[in-house]
Amino acid sequence: MDEQCEAITAAGTRCSRVGKHRNQCGEQVCQQHLWGIHKVISIKDVEPWVHRNMPEPALHLLRASVVQKLRRKLKQGPRPVTPRGIGRGRGGSIYVYCLENDDHLNLYKVGMTCENVDKRLQQWERKHKCKVRQVAQYVTLQDVAWVERVIHLYLDYCRVYRYPLLKGGLHSVWAATGEPLTTSTTTEDEASAKRPLVVTEKMVEWFKASFDDIDAVISQVH
Repeated sequence: MDEQCEAITAAGTRCSRVGKHRNQCGEQVCQQHLWGIHKVISIKDVEPWVHRNMPEPALHLLRASVVQKLRRKLKQGPRPVTPRGIGRGRGGSIYVYCLENDDHLNLYKVGMTCENVDKRLQQWERKHKCKVRQVAQYVTLQDVAWVERVIHLYLDYCRVYRYPLLKGGLHSVWAATGEPLTTSTTTEDEASAKRPLVVTEKMVEWFKASFDDIDAVISQVH
């Protein structure tokens, strides 16, 4: 059976012709690429988001370590769906929600579930005693855990860590710097800020960006 040409076109996409020949590098290429009519670029040298027809991440905003994690995750690919969609590789839903009464604007949680989204949000409300509003839901048939991880890496430049406080409320800081989203202004707040915060857990799936920016990433990845 003839295989697809392994060369990459000038547009950055994989050649769609049949690869009937072997070049000096041992790659299976079409006649046009064998003759050198088009520049031959090994598919191994192409960024994984190009290979997967995904958008280019915000490289100028992401930390180098995050870009490397994204490359590895995309090269790894989603886990195959198991029979009947059970266990690893299960499809599911990516959901976006925000708090009904949040101290910060444009702060959204991006999560995933293999079960009912409404049920998942109700569980979160009961646990944290906060009302939430579902903003969007995206169904995916491939490994939903992989999809969620890739989305989080794309959005890491605007990631926020949120810490539920023992006495209620949430303490929010930028993930990249640890700086609070807001600066205390009153003397009482400044005094409180100097005391250690008693938190119950660390939530890492929050992102401060416009919903349009978040939707653009999820729509192209999922």
